[in-house]
Amino acid sequence: MEAPQNLKKMWPSGAMRLVTVLSNSIHSRVTKINHIEESLTKVGFPDARKVLFINLFIFNIFQVCVTVQRKFAELDNRLIEGYLETRRDPIVCAVEPGMYAGMFDWGTCPRPTQVRPYVKLCLIEVVAVHAELHSVSQKLLASVLPKVIDGLGDEFVRLLGSVSKFSAHGGLQARIEIRAIEECTALYSSPRSKELFEEALKLLPSVPGNEERQLEEQIMQNFRKQMHIQLMALRDQ
Repeated sequence: MEAPQNLKKMWPSGAMRLVTVLSNSIHSRVTKINHIEESLTKVGFPDARKVLFINLFIFNIFQVCVTVQRKFAELDNRLIEGYLETRRDPIVCAVEPGMYAGMFDWGTCPRPTQVRPYVKLCLIEVVAVHAELHSVSQKLLASVLPKVIDGLGDEFVRLLGSVSKFSAHGGLQARIEIRAIEECTALYSSPRSKELFEEALKLLPSVPGNEERQLEEQIMQNFRKQMHIQLMALRDQ
C-alpha cells in the first residue's frame, strides 16, 4: 500500500535520510557503546578486559564492544559512500561540461577577466552540501565534506592533465580557478586535496610577469567580494 502523496512530500530526501542514519550510527559508535560497556561493568559484570566463561563460551565485554564499534564503522563507511554518490558525484561530473562551455580552449582563450561561472556554481553546490550536513550534525562536516573536496581535486588533475597545450592566458585562467576553489574550501581541505590541487598547478605554465600576477590578484579580490556569502558559509564549522 502506497503512502498518500501529501505524506510523501513530507519525507526527507534520500540524501537527508542517509545523513540522518549516518549521524545516528556515529553517535552510537562513539558514545553509546562506551556507555553500555561502563554500565555492564557497574552492575557486576567482570572487568571489561577479563574473560568470563558462560555455558562454555567466552564472553568478553571489551571484545564485544570493539566488534560492535567496528561494525558501526563499516556501516559509517557504506553510508558515507552512498551519500557521496548522491551529492559529490553530480558536483564533480558538472566540472567538465562547465569548464568547456562555449567551446572554451585553453590554448586560445582570451585574457582572464573573472573566475568563470562553473567554479561559482560548483562552490554553491558545495555550500548546499555543507548546509545539509550541518542541519543534521555539525560533526559530519569533518568526516564527509573533505571527501567532496578530494573529488574536485581529482577531477581538476584529470581534466588539466589531458590538456595538450596551455597558452599564457589559459594557464593563468586555470590557476585563478584552482585558487578560487582552494581558498573557498580551505577549512575542509585534506592532505590529499592539497596534494591534488598542487599537482594540478604543476601542470600549468608559470605566471610570466608582474602584470599577470597583478591581474590574478585583482580577479581574486573581485571573486572574494562576489562570493563573500559562500566564503562565510564554508568558514563556519
